[in-house]
Amino acid sequence: MNTIGKQLKIERKNRGLTQSEMCQPILSTFYYAKVEKGYHKIAAEDLLSILKQNKIDVIDFFISLEKKGATDISYEQLIHLAWSEAHLKQDIPKLHRLKKLVDHNQVMSKKQTALLLALLDLSIAGLSDSLISMSPDTKQLLQNYLFTLPTWNKLKLSVYGNALRVYTIESNQLFINSILKKELTSYTLSNRCIILTILLNFISICIESNQDNLASNYLEFINRETSFPENFFQKTLGHYFTLLLLARQNKQIPMEELTAIYTVLTLTGLSQYATELEIFFKNHTSIVN
Repeated sequence: MNTIGKQLKIERKNRGLTQSEMCQPILSTFYYAKVEKGYHKIAAEDLLSILKQNKIDVIDFFISLEKKGATDISYEQLIHLAWSEAHLKQDIPKLHRLKKLVDHNQVMSKKQTALLLALLDLSIAGLSDSLISMSPDTKQLLQNYLFTLPTWNKLKLSVYGNALRVYTIESNQLFINSILKKELTSYTLSNRCIILTILLNFISICIESNQDNLASNYLEFINRETSFPENFFQKTLGHYFTLLLLARQNKQIPMEELTAIYTVLTLTGLSQYATELEIFFKNHTSIVN
């Protein structure tokens, strides 16, 4: 029995759940039963979904695995779990707990440990608005790691998306142009949403650096993207930046559209983000509502 399957069974039994109650609709009961018995492996995203669905703390689950010498969980899975947990709950104390655990682990190699610690440092710095405090060695380690990954899969996109602000505009252009060598339609829809978010963040950096032409070039990719419910947020922000860039050229813009964007974000529970966008707009244009 593999360690993950065994620990999942323990968590399920502790909650008095059947296998179907534990895993559906994420996995079929038949497949999940094989996971518990160690005959099948479970993808990191499916594992995380099952833990969330059953209100099992991700960090505590990892601690239980590490104590048992969990050699069957890959460092890539750990990265997925750590990052997902960080961005879902934005829980800095938990990230520090995980960092301490990883720092003292006896399971992963030194290289794997150093990489995961660098990623955790990135999460903590990003959530604390202290990316500037990251050491040059950590930045270089993350950049080297990105270059070693052969394809722009979800993991690589997620790592880069969160590291984007620690790199220069020139370095970011290299990464983004590498992503855009392929048509956006060749990526899965979920990965395309990550790419659009990366572009939005880079556009904001360009505007902060008064490189509006560069921002406009990358904004075209967002505006050309077909709208889906899944990318509604990114497309909405794409329109926000379109209005912002027009205003920076002293062109008249429909202020009711800008107000509508703030309203939509507020109505969907993102009032703080709407306020941040409004402040960003005012700080980078001469327009005041």
